[in-house]
Amino acid sequence: MPTQKIPIPQEWVVSTLAWLLASLGITFAPNHFFGGWALAVACATIVARTTRDQREVWLIIMTALVLSLMAASAIEFWNIAFPLQLGMGLAGLSSKWAVNIAVKMLDRTEGRSDEAADNLLDRILPKKGDDDDS
Repeated sequence: MPTQKIPIPQEWVVSTLAWLLASLGITFAPNHFFGGWALAVACATIVARTTRDQREVWLIIMTALVLSLMAASAIEFWNIAFPLQLGMGLAGLSSKWAVNIAVKMLDRTEGRSDEAADNLLDRILPKKGDDDDS
């Protein structure tokens, strides 16, 4: 028995994408937004070509998607006369820089966390040798 394909109208797809974008706070046309996302991923891939670790490449691409979403929201919120796709592409280019800054900050935080936790515990709990029962 041959299977029959159910045609999906193009209007339904476009309206569903517009609804999903509106739930993210984006009111641009879906083709402009997804074109900007594609440009951001392409720019992030170009920037990440020197990395050797495959996990870092995926982290840079995911950061590019998040940063480009933030850039699109900023362009729309402040009503900047700037092409949407160009702003999202520039956000994709800056994704490797943002990942490097985040990793360096987390490394410094990890290095200082033991000392900070010890100081906090010393303020809250008495030290082992202190007896304040007198």
